[in-house]
Amino acid sequence: MRKASIGLLLLAILFAACKKDPPGNEPEPSPQPSKWTNIKTAPAFGVHFINAQNGFIAESTTISRTLDSGKTWAVVGSGQFGNLFFFDEQHGFAHFPEFGYTTNGGATWQKKSFLAAGAMMWNIFFTTPSTGYQTSDAGLYKTSDTGKTWQKLLFIGTNGAYFFDTNNGWIQSEGKIYKTTDAGANWQHISSVEAGRSLSMCVLQFTDPSHAKFSKNKSFYKSDDGAVTWSQVQFDSTVTDIHFLSNNVGFLTTTSGIYKTVDGGSTWTKELAGNEFLEIFMITENYGFAVGDEGVFKRRQ
Repeated sequence: MRKASIGLLLLAILFAACKKDPPGNEPEPSPQPSKWTNIKTAPAFGVHFINAQNGFIAESTTISRTLDSGKTWAVVGSGQFGNLFFFDEQHGFAHFPEFGYTTNGGATWQKKSFLAAGAMMWNIFFTTPSTGYQTSDAGLYKTSDTGKTWQKLLFIGTNGAYFFDTNNGWIQSEGKIYKTTDAGANWQHISSVEAGRSLSMCVLQFTDPSHAKFSKNKSFYKSDDGAVTWSQVQFDSTVTDIHFLSNNVGFLTTTSGIYKTVDGGSTWTKELAGNEFLEIFMITENYGFAVGDEGVFKRRQ
């Protein structure tokens, strides 16, 4: 998935929505009785769980790991990371502004050189243990050697990246959705969602080749035709992350709470209010974790 990073919450305040599709049903304003409980008080900017017990959080200068569903934590890596991505149970990656990787399921992490200073890095997506993509405000980059070197594929600011396999993937740039069928060598503009240069807090996810989910600024978008056309639901605060478990069941976080949908994102129920969240990772419909940079770390069960 993917995801928001360190300091991006400050940028979210400056977001301004431009052209919008006709809004869908408004989210439920009053939260239901909360199923979320606090398990750790520490600022965290990324969260990923391999299974119900084994998970990771990216804090300001460290990566911490739990093997008991968040009851206890141990530092397993150091560096300035705000985004976590696992290709499989053994190969994981962390970035922003540094880049790190693990080949042993997160037990240890190594750091590698990253892109030139000055570019704002957004999210990463790996299609093999060595091949991955990095979006940034300076362009789209690709690595074929686990992040040792990066090739610039596009010179436009990008955020939101999702690949089904080594060849077929999608990215977002300034509200335009692009698709590749040749591992990023060529990109075709297939649709437009929301205009504007703001790139942070954008998340793109597909649950199958036809069903796409996308968030930008205060809006959530869904497509049932492979990202060609979109419908919109607007929120009263910035959407920071989305995580769908199927075409219909999904969750999202905003700067003011956590929401759940069971109809693909047409309608949403507010499950928790009052916290500023950055990322959410769900293992099942009833079990998952959400983190924020103000010391909130919640578990749903």
